[in-house]
Amino acid sequence: MPTLLLQLKGPLQSWATEDGYTHRNTGSLPTKSGVIGLVASALGRARGSDISDLAALRFGVQPVHTGPRLTDFQTMGKRADGKPNPLETKEYLQDSTFTVGLESTDLRLLIRIGAAIQHPVYMPYLGRRACPPAGPIQVGLVDKPLEQAFKGKERIHVETVDGVEAHWDQPANNRVFQARYSNAIDPLFNAVAEAQKKLKP
Repeated sequence: MPTLLLQLKGPLQSWATEDGYTHRNTGSLPTKSGVIGLVASALGRARGSDISDLAALRFGVQPVHTGPRLTDFQTMGKRADGKPNPLETKEYLQDSTFTVGLESTDLRLLIRIGAAIQHPVYMPYLGRRACPPAGPIQVGLVDKPLEQAFKGKERIHVETVDGVEAHWDQPANNRVFQARYSNAIDPLFNAVAEAQKKLKP
């Protein structure tokens, strides 16, 4: 089954895992909802349009380099009644790089996504509009399932129906999300399993 790989690299990234007004957090990894939003933007899909085909993609992520966190304190001007707005804090990941995998049986969809990422209709951003990528997002298409598509030694976080980690970032419809489950996989185990298969008569 083919997998499309995207390298997300930027001076700042912010992948919200909580819905807050005065405090905007970031998780330690890109979220599926954030990446699907990036893909939909690159494809030129309007806000509120149907993204069920994108939401059905199987999602995985591997950290390549994770930098320190930054907390930005911001004032938000005044409200319509003239009263000051509360202080807002936003969290970011600095100088981080992640490899994201999107798996599907629909090869044509993956090819369209890869082309759109390289020539996006709307500017892609890494979680928040204030977080542009460091440069063009690198794209690669491999004929391997999600678990085997990643390189490197860092753990892979792979979406699976029987996963033990829960994430509330599965797009359902406009700004509504459902639970998604994943497992963390050590690439070394994959390498050992492949070697054992080759040794069998």
